[in-house]
Amino acid sequence: MSQVTTEAKVGIFVVAGIAILTYMTLTIGQYKFGKEKGYPLKVRFKSMAGVDLKSPVKIAGVDIGKVEEIHLDKDNTAELTLRIADEVVIPDDSEAVVRGTGLMGEKHIEIIPGSRHANKMRAGQEILRTKTPTDMDQLFSQLSDVILDIKGVTSSLNKVLGGEEGAESLRAIISNIRDVTENLNRAFADNYLGRTIQNFEAFSQDMKDISGRNREALSETVANLEEFSRVLRERTPEISESLRVAADNLSEILRENRGNLKDTVENIKVASGKLQDTLDSITNVSKKIEKGEGTIGKLINDETTYEKLNSTLTGLDKYFSKVLSFKFFIDYRGEFLTERQETKSYLTLKMQPTPDKYYLLGIVSDPDGYRTTSDTLTTTSPGGTVAIHEERTTDDRLKINAQIAKRYYDLTVRGGILESTGGAGADYHLFKDKVKLSFDAWDFNRKPTPRLKASASYDFFKHLFLVAGGDDLSSKERRSFFAGGGIKFEDDDLKYIIGNVPKMN
Repeated sequence: MSQVTTEAKVGIFVVAGIAILTYMTLTIGQYKFGKEKGYPLKVRFKSMAGVDLKSPVKIAGVDIGKVEEIHLDKDNTAELTLRIADEVVIPDDSEAVVRGTGLMGEKHIEIIPGSRHANKMRAGQEILRTKTPTDMDQLFSQLSDVILDIKGVTSSLNKVLGGEEGAESLRAIISNIRDVTENLNRAFADNYLGRTIQNFEAFSQDMKDISGRNREALSETVANLEEFSRVLRERTPEISESLRVAADNLSEILRENRGNLKDTVENIKVASGKLQDTLDSITNVSKKIEKGEGTIGKLINDETTYEKLNSTLTGLDKYFSKVLSFKFFIDYRGEFLTERQETKSYLTLKMQPTPDKYYLLGIVSDPDGYRTTSDTLTTTSPGGTVAIHEERTTDDRLKINAQIAKRYYDLTVRGGILESTGGAGADYHLFKDKVKLSFDAWDFNRKPTPRLKASASYDFFKHLFLVAGGDDLSSKERRSFFAGGGIKFEDDDLKYIIGNVPKMN
Protein backbone atom coordinates (compact mmCIF):
# COMPACT_ATOMS: atom_id res chain seq x y z
CA MET A 1 0.00 0.00 0.00
CA SER A 2 2.87 2.24 0.80
CA GLN A 3 4.46 1.38 -2.54
CA VAL A 4 1.25 2.22 -4.46
CA THR A 5 0.99 5.50 -2.67
CA THR A 6 4.53 6.40 -3.65
CA GLU A 7 3.88 5.56 -7.32
CA ALA A 8 0.68 7.52 -7.22
CA LYS A 9 2.54 10.51 -5.86
CA VAL A 10 5.18 10.19 -8.58
CA GLY A 11 2.47 9.97 -11.26
CA ILE A 12 0.65 13.00 -9.92
CA PHE A 13 3.92 14.97 -9.87
CA VAL A 14 4.71 14.01 -13.48
CA VAL A 15 1.21 14.93 -14.69
CA ALA A 16 1.40 18.27 -12.87
CA GLY A 17 4.80 18.97 -14.43
CA ILE A 18 3.48 18.16 -17.91
CA ALA A 19 0.47 20.47 -17.36
CA ILE A 20 2.70 23.33 -16.16
CA LEU A 21 5.06 22.85 -19.10
CA THR A 22 2.16 22.81 -21.58
CA TYR A 23 0.69 26.03 -20.06
CA MET A 24 4.00 27.85 -20.18
CA THR A 25 4.55 26.72 -23.77
CA LEU A 26 1.16 28.01 -24.88
CA THR A 27 1.49 31.27 -22.95
CA ILE A 28 5.06 32.18 -23.81
CA GLY A 29 4.92 30.89 -27.39
CA GLN A 30 1.48 32.44 -27.87
CA TYR A 31 0.02 29.19 -29.20
CA LYS A 32 -3.74 28.98 -28.94
CA PHE A 33 -6.23 26.33 -29.73
CA GLY A 34 -9.32 26.88 -31.80
CA LYS A 35 -10.07 29.68 -34.33
CA GLU A 36 -7.64 32.62 -34.25
CA LYS A 37 -9.25 35.86 -33.01
CA GLY A 38 -9.12 39.16 -34.95
CA TYR A 39 -9.34 40.00 -38.68
CA PRO A 40 -6.58 39.81 -41.32
CA LEU A 41 -5.09 42.72 -43.31
CA LYS A 42 -2.56 42.65 -46.14
CA VAL A 43 0.51 44.87 -46.52
CA ARG A 44 3.51 44.85 -48.90
CA PHE A 45 7.09 46.03 -48.33
CA LYS A 46 10.08 46.17 -50.66
CA SER A 47 12.17 45.03 -47.70
CA MET A 48 11.07 43.73 -44.30
CA ALA A 49 14.49 42.75 -42.89
CA GLY A 50 14.20 42.06 -39.15
CA VAL A 51 10.46 41.31 -39.21
CA ASP A 52 9.54 37.70 -38.44
CA LEU A 53 6.42 35.64 -37.89
CA LYS A 54 4.67 36.62 -34.69
CA SER A 55 6.31 40.09 -34.78
CA PRO A 56 3.98 42.56 -33.09
CA VAL A 57 1.78 45.10 -34.88
CA LYS A 58 1.42 48.37 -32.98
CA ILE A 59 -0.40 51.71 -33.01
CA ALA A 60 1.23 54.46 -30.93
CA GLY A 61 3.44 51.78 -29.32
CA VAL A 62 0.46 49.63 -28.19
CA ASP A 63 0.18 46.02 -29.45
CA ILE A 64 -2.93 45.54 -31.58
CA GLY A 65 -1.98 42.34 -33.43
CA LYS A 66 0.82 40.29 -34.92
CA VAL A 67 2.38 39.16 -38.21
CA GLU A 68 0.56 35.98 -39.17
CA GLU A 69 2.05 35.10 -42.58
CA ILE A 70 5.05 36.15 -44.71
CA HIS A 71 5.68 35.18 -48.32
CA LEU A 72 7.27 36.58 -51.51
CA ASP A 73 4.83 37.63 -54.23
CA LYS A 74 5.39 37.66 -58.01
CA ASP A 75 6.80 41.23 -57.97
CA ASN A 76 9.59 40.17 -55.57
CA THR A 77 8.08 42.17 -52.73
CA ALA A 78 7.32 40.86 -49.28
CA GLU A 79 3.60 40.34 -48.63
CA LEU A 80 2.59 40.15 -45.00
CA THR A 81 -0.69 39.07 -43.45
CA LEU A 82 -1.43 40.89 -40.22
CA ARG A 83 -3.88 39.64 -37.63
CA ILE A 84 -5.58 42.68 -36.01
CA ALA A 85 -7.68 42.60 -32.86
CA ASP A 86 -11.42 42.87 -33.52
CA GLU A 87 -11.93 45.95 -31.36
CA VAL A 88 -9.33 48.00 -33.27
CA VAL A 89 -10.66 50.19 -36.15
CA ILE A 90 -8.13 51.13 -38.83
CA PRO A 91 -9.03 53.82 -41.44
CA ASP A 92 -8.37 52.86 -45.06
CA ASP A 93 -5.95 55.80 -45.56
CA SER A 94 -3.59 54.60 -42.80
CA GLU A 95 0.14 54.01 -43.36
CA ALA A 96 2.24 50.94 -42.37
CA VAL A 97 5.92 51.39 -41.38
CA VAL A 98 8.65 48.92 -40.32
CA ARG A 99 10.24 50.21 -37.11
CA GLY A 100 12.57 48.97 -34.41
CA THR A 101 12.70 49.54 -30.67
CA GLY A 102 16.31 50.74 -30.93
CA LEU A 103 19.25 50.90 -33.30
CA MET A 104 19.70 47.11 -33.17
CA GLY A 105 16.43 46.21 -31.44
CA GLU A 106 13.52 43.96 -32.45
CA LYS A 107 11.53 45.06 -35.51
CA HIS A 108 7.75 45.46 -35.55
CA ILE A 109 5.02 46.86 -37.82
CA GLU A 110 3.82 50.33 -36.80
CA ILE A 111 0.47 51.53 -38.23
CA ILE A 112 -0.04 55.29 -38.43
CA PRO A 113 -3.82 55.87 -38.44
CA GLY A 114 -5.31 58.10 -41.15
CA SER A 115 -8.31 60.40 -40.99
CA ARG A 116 -11.13 59.64 -38.58
CA HIS A 117 -13.59 60.40 -41.39
CA ALA A 118 -12.12 57.72 -43.71
CA ASN A 119 -13.80 54.35 -44.26
CA LYS A 120 -13.09 51.44 -41.92
CA MET A 121 -10.85 48.68 -43.35
CA ARG A 122 -12.50 45.29 -43.71
CA ALA A 123 -11.00 41.81 -43.37
CA GLY A 124 -8.67 40.95 -46.28
CA GLN A 125 -8.10 44.55 -47.43
CA GLU A 126 -4.59 45.81 -48.15
CA ILE A 127 -2.91 48.81 -46.52
CA LEU A 128 -1.73 50.68 -49.61
CA ARG A 129 0.42 53.36 -47.98
CA THR A 130 3.73 51.93 -46.73
CA LYS A 131 7.20 53.19 -45.86
CA THR A 132 10.24 50.88 -46.03
CA PRO A 133 12.97 51.65 -43.46
CA THR A 134 16.57 52.19 -44.44
CA ASP A 135 18.56 48.96 -44.47
CA MET A 136 21.33 49.04 -41.82
CA ASP A 137 23.83 47.40 -44.19
CA GLN A 138 23.12 50.05 -46.81
CA LEU A 139 23.40 52.75 -44.14
CA PHE A 140 26.77 51.43 -42.97
CA SER A 141 27.93 51.22 -46.60
CA GLN A 142 27.02 54.88 -47.22
CA LEU A 143 28.69 55.84 -43.93
CA SER A 144 31.84 54.05 -45.05
CA ASP A 145 31.84 56.05 -48.33
CA VAL A 146 31.45 59.27 -46.35
CA ILE A 147 34.38 58.34 -44.13
CA LEU A 148 36.51 57.68 -47.21
CA ASP A 149 35.57 61.11 -48.64
CA ILE A 150 36.49 62.80 -45.36
CA LYS A 151 39.77 60.92 -45.34
CA GLY A 152 40.51 62.15 -48.90
CA VAL A 153 39.73 65.75 -47.90
CA THR A 154 41.98 65.59 -44.83
CA SER A 155 44.73 64.04 -46.96
CA SER A 156 44.46 66.95 -49.45
CA LEU A 157 44.53 69.46 -46.61
CA ASN A 158 47.59 67.76 -45.17
CA LYS A 159 49.36 68.08 -48.51
CA VAL A 160 48.37 71.75 -48.88
CA LEU A 161 49.04 72.87 -45.32
CA GLY A 162 51.98 70.56 -44.58
CA GLY A 163 55.46 72.00 -44.14
CA GLU A 164 56.60 75.54 -43.48
CA GLU A 165 54.89 76.94 -46.60
CA GLY A 166 51.53 75.47 -45.63
CA ALA A 167 51.85 76.78 -42.08
CA GLU A 168 52.61 80.26 -43.45
CA SER A 169 49.52 80.07 -45.71
CA LEU A 170 47.41 78.99 -42.75
CA ARG A 171 48.70 81.90 -40.67
CA ALA A 172 47.87 84.31 -43.54
CA ILE A 173 44.36 82.90 -43.78
CA ILE A 174 43.83 83.28 -40.04
CA SER A 175 45.17 86.86 -40.21
CA ASN A 176 42.75 87.69 -43.07
CA ILE A 177 39.87 86.20 -41.12
CA ARG A 178 40.86 88.32 -38.09
CA ASP A 179 40.91 91.50 -40.26
CA VAL A 180 37.52 90.69 -41.78
CA THR A 181 36.11 90.07 -38.31
CA GLU A 182 37.42 93.41 -37.05
CA ASN A 183 35.93 95.23 -40.07
CA LEU A 184 32.58 93.54 -39.46
CA ASN A 185 32.73 94.50 -35.79
CA ARG A 186 33.36 98.15 -36.71
CA ALA A 187 30.55 98.04 -39.30
CA PHE A 188 28.12 96.64 -36.74
CA ALA A 189 29.32 99.17 -34.12
CA ASP A 190 28.68 102.08 -36.52
CA ASN A 191 25.42 100.44 -37.65
CA TYR A 192 26.49 100.89 -41.29
CA LEU A 193 25.80 97.28 -42.06
CA GLY A 194 22.46 97.36 -40.24
CA ARG A 195 21.31 100.41 -42.21
CA THR A 196 22.56 98.83 -45.45
CA ILE A 197 20.63 95.65 -44.72
CA GLN A 198 17.49 97.67 -43.87
CA ASN A 199 17.82 99.69 -47.08
CA PHE A 200 18.32 96.53 -49.09
CA GLU A 201 15.28 94.91 -47.45
CA ALA A 202 13.15 98.00 -48.21
CA PHE A 203 14.45 98.06 -51.79
CA SER A 204 13.77 94.34 -52.28
CA GLN A 205 10.26 94.77 -50.82
CA ASP A 206 9.58 97.68 -53.21
CA MET A 207 10.84 95.61 -56.14
CA LYS A 208 8.66 92.70 -55.01
CA ASP A 209 5.58 94.94 -54.81
CA ILE A 210 6.30 96.49 -58.22
CA SER A 211 6.91 93.11 -59.85
CA GLY A 212 3.80 91.69 -58.18
CA ARG A 213 1.56 94.52 -59.41
CA ASN A 214 3.09 94.51 -62.90
CA ARG A 215 3.80 90.83 -63.35
CA GLU A 216 1.77 90.54 -66.54
CA ALA A 217 3.19 93.78 -67.96
CA LEU A 218 6.77 92.67 -67.20
CA SER A 219 6.15 89.28 -68.79
CA GLU A 220 4.70 90.95 -71.86
CA THR A 221 7.64 93.41 -72.02
CA VAL A 222 10.18 90.56 -71.82
CA ALA A 223 8.31 88.68 -74.55
CA ASN A 224 8.27 91.81 -76.73
CA LEU A 225 12.01 92.35 -76.16
CA GLU A 226 12.72 88.74 -77.09
CA GLU A 227 10.61 89.10 -80.24
CA PHE A 228 12.30 92.43 -81.12
CA SER A 229 15.73 90.87 -80.59
CA ARG A 230 14.83 87.93 -82.79
CA VAL A 231 13.48 90.16 -85.58
CA LEU A 232 16.51 92.45 -85.26
CA ARG A 233 18.89 89.49 -85.63
CA GLU A 234 16.98 88.24 -88.65
CA ARG A 235 16.74 91.70 -90.29
CA THR A 236 20.27 92.93 -89.49
CA PRO A 237 21.61 92.29 -93.02
CA GLU A 238 18.59 94.03 -94.57
CA ILE A 239 18.88 97.00 -92.17
CA SER A 240 22.58 97.37 -92.88
CA GLU A 241 21.95 97.30 -96.63
CA SER A 242 19.10 99.85 -96.29
CA LEU A 243 21.31 102.18 -94.27
CA ARG A 244 24.10 101.89 -96.82
CA VAL A 245 21.71 102.66 -99.70
CA ALA A 246 20.23 105.61 -97.76
CA ALA A 247 23.71 107.00 -97.09
CA ASP A 248 24.62 106.66 -100.78
CA ASN A 249 21.37 108.38 -101.83
CA LEU A 250 21.93 111.21 -99.34
CA SER A 251 25.46 111.69 -100.60
CA GLU A 252 24.23 111.78 -104.20
CA ILE A 253 21.49 114.28 -103.33
CA LEU A 254 24.01 116.53 -101.62
CA ARG A 255 26.30 116.43 -104.64
CA GLU A 256 23.50 117.18 -107.10
CA ASN A 257 21.98 120.00 -104.99
CA ARG A 258 25.10 121.65 -103.67
CA GLY A 259 24.22 124.92 -105.46
CA ASN A 260 20.60 124.84 -104.27
CA LEU A 261 21.71 124.24 -100.69
CA LYS A 262 24.00 127.24 -100.91
CA ASP A 263 21.12 129.41 -102.17
CA THR A 264 18.84 128.06 -99.42
CA VAL A 265 21.35 128.94 -96.74
CA GLU A 266 21.66 132.45 -98.22
CA ASN A 267 17.86 132.86 -98.23
CA ILE A 268 17.72 131.77 -94.60
CA LYS A 269 20.23 134.46 -93.73
CA VAL A 270 18.15 137.11 -95.53
CA ALA A 271 14.94 135.90 -93.82
CA SER A 272 16.70 135.98 -90.47
CA GLY A 273 17.64 139.62 -91.05
CA LYS A 274 14.06 140.52 -91.97
CA LEU A 275 12.77 138.67 -88.90
CA GLN A 276 15.12 140.69 -86.74
CA ASP A 277 13.82 143.93 -88.28
CA THR A 278 10.24 142.82 -87.60
CA LEU A 279 11.06 142.03 -83.98
CA ASP A 280 12.64 145.48 -83.62
CA SER A 281 9.49 147.10 -84.99
CA ILE A 282 7.30 145.12 -82.60
CA THR A 283 9.53 146.22 -79.73
CA ASN A 284 9.16 149.88 -80.71
CA VAL A 285 5.37 149.56 -80.98
CA SER A 286 5.14 147.90 -77.58
CA LYS A 287 7.21 150.71 -76.05
CA LYS A 288 4.85 153.31 -77.52
CA ILE A 289 1.82 151.44 -76.23
CA GLU A 290 3.40 151.23 -72.81
CA LYS A 291 3.94 155.02 -72.82
CA GLY A 292 0.28 155.57 -73.80
CA GLU A 293 1.03 156.82 -77.29
CA GLY A 294 -1.42 156.12 -80.14
CA THR A 295 -4.99 154.84 -80.04
CA ILE A 296 -4.13 151.41 -78.62
CA GLY A 297 -1.86 152.96 -76.01
CA LYS A 298 -4.61 155.29 -74.85
CA LEU A 299 -7.13 152.46 -74.68
CA ILE A 300 -4.80 150.32 -72.63
CA ASN A 301 -3.48 153.04 -70.29
CA ASP A 302 -6.69 155.06 -69.85
CA GLU A 303 -8.42 154.04 -66.60
CA THR A 304 -11.79 155.29 -67.88
CA THR A 305 -11.60 152.89 -70.83
CA TYR A 306 -10.71 150.06 -68.44
CA GLU A 307 -13.66 150.86 -66.19
CA LYS A 308 -16.09 151.03 -69.14
CA LEU A 309 -14.79 147.76 -70.51
CA ASN A 310 -15.01 146.13 -67.10
CA SER A 311 -18.58 147.43 -66.67
CA THR A 312 -19.53 146.10 -70.11
CA LEU A 313 -18.07 142.70 -69.38
CA THR A 314 -19.85 142.61 -66.00
CA GLY A 315 -23.18 143.42 -67.70
CA LEU A 316 -22.62 140.75 -70.31
CA ASP A 317 -21.76 138.27 -67.60
CA LYS A 318 -24.98 139.08 -65.72
CA TYR A 319 -26.98 138.88 -68.93
CA PHE A 320 -25.60 135.49 -69.96
CA SER A 321 -25.85 134.19 -66.39
CA LYS A 322 -29.52 135.20 -66.36
CA VAL A 323 -30.12 133.55 -69.72
CA LEU A 324 -28.37 130.38 -68.63
CA SER A 325 -30.49 130.26 -65.47
CA PHE A 326 -33.65 130.00 -67.61
CA LYS A 327 -35.26 126.61 -68.16
CA PHE A 328 -37.08 126.00 -71.42
CA PHE A 329 -39.83 123.39 -71.84
CA ILE A 330 -41.65 122.50 -75.04
CA ASP A 331 -44.87 120.52 -75.13
CA TYR A 332 -47.38 119.48 -77.78
CA ARG A 333 -50.82 118.07 -77.09
CA GLY A 334 -53.82 117.11 -79.14
CA GLU A 335 -57.43 117.13 -77.87
CA PHE A 336 -60.10 115.14 -79.71
CA LEU A 337 -63.50 116.92 -79.39
CA THR A 338 -66.02 114.10 -79.01
CA GLU A 339 -69.12 116.14 -79.90
CA ARG A 340 -67.72 117.71 -83.06
CA GLN A 341 -65.41 114.79 -84.06
CA GLU A 342 -62.53 117.23 -84.61
CA THR A 343 -59.02 117.66 -83.12
CA LYS A 344 -57.66 120.77 -81.47
CA SER A 345 -53.84 121.05 -81.23
CA TYR A 346 -51.53 123.11 -78.99
CA LEU A 347 -47.78 123.84 -79.28
CA THR A 348 -46.41 125.67 -76.20
CA LEU A 349 -43.01 127.06 -75.13
CA LYS A 350 -42.57 127.48 -71.36
CA MET A 351 -39.74 129.81 -70.21
CA GLN A 352 -39.05 129.49 -66.48
CA PRO A 353 -36.47 131.84 -64.86
CA THR A 354 -37.32 130.74 -61.29
CA PRO A 355 -39.19 127.75 -59.82
CA ASP A 356 -42.24 129.91 -58.95
CA LYS A 357 -42.52 131.99 -62.11
CA TYR A 358 -42.69 131.27 -65.84
CA TYR A 359 -43.88 132.59 -69.22
CA LEU A 360 -45.99 130.74 -71.80
CA LEU A 361 -45.90 131.30 -75.56
CA GLY A 362 -47.81 129.10 -77.95
CA ILE A 363 -50.02 128.63 -80.97
CA VAL A 364 -53.37 126.85 -81.16
CA SER A 365 -54.89 125.14 -84.17
CA ASP A 366 -58.65 125.55 -83.58
CA PRO A 367 -61.03 123.87 -86.05
CA ASP A 368 -63.61 126.61 -85.32
CA GLY A 369 -61.36 129.45 -86.41
CA TYR A 370 -62.39 133.03 -85.58
CA ARG A 371 -66.13 133.46 -85.05
CA THR A 372 -67.73 136.89 -85.21
CA THR A 373 -71.36 137.85 -84.49
CA SER A 374 -73.47 140.95 -85.30
CA ASP A 375 -77.03 142.12 -84.81
CA THR A 376 -78.78 143.82 -87.75
CA LEU A 377 -82.04 145.82 -87.53
CA THR A 378 -84.30 145.40 -90.56
CA THR A 379 -87.51 147.48 -91.14
CA THR A 380 -90.57 145.52 -92.22
CA SER A 381 -94.11 146.64 -93.16
CA PRO A 382 -96.65 147.70 -91.99
CA GLY A 383 -94.07 149.44 -89.86
CA GLY A 384 -91.91 147.97 -87.23
CA THR A 385 -88.44 146.55 -86.77
CA VAL A 386 -87.16 143.00 -86.54
CA ALA A 387 -83.75 142.13 -85.09
CA ILE A 388 -81.82 139.63 -87.20
CA HIS A 389 -78.81 137.77 -85.60
CA GLU A 390 -75.95 136.95 -87.91
CA GLU A 391 -72.77 134.89 -87.26
CA ARG A 392 -69.70 134.76 -89.49
CA THR A 393 -66.59 132.57 -89.32
CA THR A 394 -63.18 133.48 -90.69
CA ASP A 395 -60.86 131.01 -92.35
CA ASP A 396 -57.87 131.69 -90.05
CA ARG A 397 -57.72 128.82 -87.58
CA LEU A 398 -54.35 129.61 -85.88
CA LYS A 399 -54.58 131.43 -82.56
CA ILE A 400 -51.91 132.75 -80.19
CA ASN A 401 -51.27 132.17 -76.48
CA ALA A 402 -49.05 134.51 -74.42
CA GLN A 403 -49.34 134.24 -70.63
CA ILE A 404 -47.45 134.99 -67.45
CA ALA A 405 -47.78 132.64 -64.47
CA LYS A 406 -46.99 132.74 -60.76
CA ARG A 407 -47.04 129.74 -58.46
CA TYR A 408 -48.10 129.79 -54.80
CA TYR A 409 -47.37 126.41 -53.23
CA ASP A 410 -49.63 123.97 -55.19
CA LEU A 411 -51.66 126.69 -56.94
CA THR A 412 -50.60 128.51 -60.11
CA VAL A 413 -52.45 131.53 -61.48
CA ARG A 414 -52.07 132.64 -65.11
CA GLY A 415 -53.12 135.63 -67.18
CA GLY A 416 -52.60 137.18 -70.60
CA ILE A 417 -53.65 136.26 -74.14
CA LEU A 418 -55.58 132.97 -74.52
CA GLU A 419 -56.41 131.94 -78.08
CA SER A 420 -55.83 135.51 -79.33
CA THR A 421 -58.16 137.13 -76.72
CA GLY A 422 -57.75 138.28 -73.16
CA GLY A 423 -58.15 135.62 -70.51
CA ALA A 424 -56.99 134.04 -67.25
CA GLY A 425 -56.56 130.60 -65.79
CA ALA A 426 -55.49 128.59 -62.75
CA ASP A 427 -53.76 125.22 -62.19
CA TYR A 428 -53.81 123.05 -59.07
CA HIS A 429 -51.01 120.46 -58.73
CA LEU A 430 -51.35 117.08 -57.01
CA PHE A 431 -49.13 114.04 -56.31
CA LYS A 432 -45.79 115.81 -56.78
CA ASP A 433 -47.01 117.60 -59.93
CA LYS A 434 -47.95 114.38 -61.73
CA VAL A 435 -51.62 115.41 -61.78
CA LYS A 436 -52.77 118.93 -62.78
CA LEU A 437 -56.33 120.32 -62.62
CA SER A 438 -56.82 123.41 -64.84
CA PHE A 439 -59.54 125.98 -65.44
CA ASP A 440 -59.42 128.71 -68.14
CA ALA A 441 -61.73 131.60 -69.11
CA TRP A 442 -61.28 133.93 -72.11
CA ASP A 443 -63.06 135.79 -74.90
CA PHE A 444 -65.07 137.87 -72.40
CA ASN A 445 -66.59 140.00 -75.23
CA ARG A 446 -68.45 137.00 -76.62
CA LYS A 447 -72.21 137.16 -76.17
CA PRO A 448 -73.88 135.94 -74.10
CA THR A 449 -71.04 134.27 -72.08
CA PRO A 450 -67.24 134.03 -72.27
CA ARG A 451 -65.53 130.80 -73.22
CA LEU A 452 -64.82 128.39 -70.36
CA LYS A 453 -62.64 125.28 -70.28
CA ALA A 454 -61.83 122.71 -67.54
CA SER A 455 -59.27 119.87 -67.87
CA ALA A 456 -57.17 117.35 -65.95
CA SER A 457 -53.78 115.97 -67.06
CA TYR A 458 -51.70 113.04 -65.79
CA ASP A 459 -47.95 112.50 -66.40
CA PHE A 460 -47.77 108.73 -66.75
CA PHE A 461 -44.21 108.77 -68.12
CA LYS A 462 -41.26 111.18 -67.93
CA HIS A 463 -42.07 112.84 -71.27
CA LEU A 464 -45.66 111.67 -71.99
CA PHE A 465 -48.97 112.76 -70.50
CA LEU A 466 -52.75 112.26 -70.90
CA VAL A 467 -55.41 114.99 -70.81
CA ALA A 468 -59.22 115.07 -70.62
CA GLY A 469 -61.96 117.62 -69.88
CA GLY A 470 -64.63 119.89 -71.36
CA ASP A 471 -64.25 122.73 -73.88
CA ASP A 472 -66.55 125.75 -74.33
CA LEU A 473 -68.62 124.69 -71.34
CA SER A 474 -70.69 127.92 -71.31
CA SER A 475 -72.16 127.35 -74.80
CA LYS A 476 -74.90 124.79 -75.19
CA GLU A 477 -74.44 124.67 -78.95
CA ARG A 478 -70.62 124.26 -79.02
CA ARG A 479 -70.00 122.49 -75.71
CA SER A 480 -67.86 119.35 -76.18
CA PHE A 481 -65.90 116.92 -74.07
CA PHE A 482 -62.39 115.98 -75.17
CA ALA A 483 -59.62 113.45 -74.50
CA GLY A 484 -56.07 113.33 -75.74
CA GLY A 485 -52.41 113.32 -74.87
CA GLY A 486 -49.08 114.85 -75.64
CA ILE A 487 -45.33 114.98 -75.23
CA LYS A 488 -43.14 117.43 -73.30
CA PHE A 489 -39.41 117.80 -72.64
CA GLU A 490 -36.79 120.29 -71.48
CA ASP A 491 -34.65 121.86 -74.23
CA ASP A 492 -31.33 123.41 -73.08
CA ASP A 493 -30.32 124.37 -76.62
CA LEU A 494 -32.86 127.21 -76.67
CA LYS A 495 -31.04 129.14 -73.96
CA TYR A 496 -27.91 129.29 -76.15
CA ILE A 497 -29.96 130.38 -79.16
CA ILE A 498 -31.65 133.12 -77.13
CA GLY A 499 -28.31 134.07 -75.59
CA ASN A 500 -26.94 134.81 -79.10
CA VAL A 501 -29.77 137.27 -79.87
CA PRO A 502 -28.41 140.86 -79.65
CA LYS A 503 -29.37 142.52 -76.39
CA MET A 504 -31.63 145.55 -76.80
CA ASN A 505 -31.02 148.53 -74.48
